[in-house]
Amino acid sequence: MGRRKRIQRLLVIGGMGLLLGLAGCAAEKQDGLSNADSASMQETGEAQEEEGSVDENISKTTGLETVNAMATFVGYAKVDELDEASDLILIGTPTQDFVERASTNTYYADGHIQDISTLTDFKIERVIKNEEDVELEDVIRIIEPISIIKQDGVKTILTVEDYVELQKGKTYIIFLGKNTYGRYSVINMNNGRFAIEEDGNSELAVMADSIQEKHSEFQKEVLEKYGLNP
Repeated sequence: MGRRKRIQRLLVIGGMGLLLGLAGCAAEKQDGLSNADSASMQETGEAQEEEGSVDENISKTTGLETVNAMATFVGYAKVDELDEASDLILIGTPTQDFVERASTNTYYADGHIQDISTLTDFKIERVIKNEEDVELEDVIRIIEPISIIKQDGVKTILTVEDYVELQKGKTYIIFLGKNTYGRYSVINMNNGRFAIEEDGNSELAVMADSIQEKHSEFQKEVLEKYGLNP
């Protein structure tokens, strides 16, 4: 079995834990999420994976081969809903390139992937919501639903729902949820992080074609709501 197929198999067979972990990472804030709800999300994630919802492409930001998996997660289609669901809303920029950040992947005993994430150091320039939790110029470590694994000496990006990592040197507004361990993670996948830049098309260019239009529309609403239009 080739390396690419093995990675797919790790994602598909380990999909139940992977998808549940990402759903929790991306949307811990969901009100009233019971153990039964978690189990239901877990089963749904597994069913989607069994249908073959794993994609392959080349990252437009790093040039690395990328394996993408679909996920079950709590999504928000309106800016006001996203604002209300967020525990923390920040403006700032990552301090490191993606390949330099810490990937935190967990595995089952049989080697299948249970959960993936990247820890991103994010320098705060402005706090939009919950100023008491952080201070300006602080660097906060946040969780992104994307990671790099190394297999047979080759690095491969694992991502979910075509999530694109935050880029060093760009300024973003990000919407974060606080998990049970007190850590903050990006919620709503790509529509929980938006670049603030004069040329918004450069950010869209690194995203999958299927999500560009929706992200562009959402971005315009976010920038307008918070007075961030260039």
